[in-house]
Amino acid sequence: LTEKPKSFTSNQFFWESQPRTIFITRKETKKSLEFLYTIATWVKSKFPKAKLLIEESNIGELAKTDLPIYVFPSSQKKELSRITDVIICLGGDGSLLHISSTFGA
Repeated sequence: LTEKPKSFTSNQFFWESQPRTIFITRKETKKSLEFLYTIATWVKSKFPKAKLLIEESNIGELAKTDLPIYVFPSSQKKELSRITDVIICLGGDGSLLHISSTFGA
């Protein structure tokens, strides 16, 4: 990831190489499931070679779709920080705190 200052108030970041693994987490609501599907579809269109990971507790109705999503077992959370290039977190403060505790220090 390379930073290129756009101005004093904003920056732009550019991938030096495309992400290989993208982890998506969400607050467990029906609306967030709809957002997750929309975002996952967009991510796959922009990064077709990337693997999408979702915790098994977050998969919901997405299991019935044709999206190529890998379900990550909750029992193996310690491995996430080793294999994840990008995290997309749908939710508020609690969701961010949850995912930050999953990835640890």
